[in-house]
Amino acid sequence: MRPATNSIPLSSWFPWEYFLIAFSWSWLFWSPLVLETLEIIKLPLPREFFLLLSILGPLLGAMWVNHKKGGWKAVGSLFLRAIDFRFKWTWWLAIIILPFVVSTTANILYCLIKDLPVDLSAWKTPWMIIPSILFQLIIGGGEEEFGWRGAALDALQNRWSALTSSLALGLIHSVWHLPLFFIQGVTQYYMSFWLFLFIGPANSILFTWFYNSTGKKLFTAILFHATLNASFGVFQLFPNANHPDQAGLLVEGGLLWICALIVLAIVGGRTLTKSVVEISGESRK
Repeated sequence: MRPATNSIPLSSWFPWEYFLIAFSWSWLFWSPLVLETLEIIKLPLPREFFLLLSILGPLLGAMWVNHKKGGWKAVGSLFLRAIDFRFKWTWWLAIIILPFVVSTTANILYCLIKDLPVDLSAWKTPWMIIPSILFQLIIGGGEEEFGWRGAALDALQNRWSALTSSLALGLIHSVWHLPLFFIQGVTQYYMSFWLFLFIGPANSILFTWFYNSTGKKLFTAILFHATLNASFGVFQLFPNANHPDQAGLLVEGGLLWICALIVLAIVGGRTLTKSVVEISGESRK
């Protein structure tokens, strides 16, 4: 006889509506920028207007599904989750430090591989990274987590294990960025999409580990997204118009996968936390 969980209707646990809104809204505002890059149209407004509105897709999707479940009270609860800082200080340290350890190690390895002098001068003024983290918290990536972890991950974990949910969400989240690879001037324009797609699930595993291990504190995902994005700017590892080499991105991605695999080896993929209590629903796969 099949487990009871198999009787859950697909629409009740797979966040179709969230993905539809997140993709539709963001791609709607990215599309004019793609057309501008292809020299098909001329933008009637500054490109920053389109970029700023585009990042609201995941947030609006999360608000929609929460409002559908419990009205504005549920939407308010979603925002309250984002300012719940009640988790152990050790998790604060791990979330803030890990991305910068990875980026620094990647920089050292990249320099050794390319036979370049190792330059760590960026860490002579470490406090300069604080403004970048604050920016990323608000409109540089952190705001996306209302949707990716606050709505999508919660729904997926109602049916799948934490690992399966993370891998699926990592791929979907990566594909959401696809139009950016055709918009000149943004970071992804100079990257290999396939390499970006390779890295996405590793990041997603780490996101789920922090999120589940702190009792689904949404702020942990917001903070990790912010520190991860901020860490990418410390060293010039990512390709750009003057530096098309993808090797730095590959090294960074490889290290993120190593971190993800270490986490999996220690805590397992069922809940991605040492807790013996199920994080959400009855994960089976």
